[in-house]
Amino acid sequence: MTTSKKSSRTRTPLLLLLGAFVVPVVAAQLVLSMNWYKGGATNSGQLIPGSPSYHSFNMQNPQPEHWQLLYQLPAKCDVDCQQHLYIMQQSYQALAKDKHRLHPIILLTQYSDTSALSQFTFKTYTASTSLQQFMLPQQVVVVDPLGQLVMQYQFQGDQKTQIIQGKAMVKDMRKMLKLSRVG
Repeated sequence: MTTSKKSSRTRTPLLLLLGAFVVPVVAAQLVLSMNWYKGGATNSGQLIPGSPSYHSFNMQNPQPEHWQLLYQLPAKCDVDCQQHLYIMQQSYQALAKDKHRLHPIILLTQYSDTSALSQFTFKTYTASTSLQQFMLPQQVVVVDPLGQLVMQYQFQGDQKTQIIQGKAMVKDMRKMLKLSRVG
C-alpha cells in the first residue's frame, strides 16, 4: 500500500468526526446571526413589562397570596361586557381542581354598571384611580400572589374569537399555576 492511500484512509474518519461536531455549530451560528430563528412564545397573553403591582397603583392587594383575574367593569355593560364576564366565569370553572388558587375580581369605578353583575358571583373591589387609568377597556389582567400584574388579555372580535381567547387564557393559567409554588 502506498502512503497516500494510507494517509487518506486515516484522514477520512478524522474529517467525518470533525464535520459531525463543527458543521452543527457553524450552522447554528449562521442561523442566529442572520436572524432566521424566530423564538416561540408559549403564552397567549401579553406579558406586562415593568412588573407593576398593586403597591405601585396605591392599592391594597384584595386577595393576598392568591392568583387573581382582574376585569374593570365599564360604565355601560353592553353585550360584549356580558360576554367577558361570562368568559371569566367559565375560565374560572375550567380550572377545576386549581380554582381554589385563583380569584376572579371585578374592579369597580364610581361609574361602573353594577347591575350587570346580578347573574354572577364575582368579588368586587374599588380600583384606585391609577389602576383605573392603567386598565384598558375589555381587558383581563392576571395578578400573581405577590400582587404583581403579570399578563394581560385583550378580548376582541366576535363571540367565537373571544371564546378561543378565553380557552387560551385558561391554558396559560394552568401553566402558571403548575409552575408556581405560591398561591
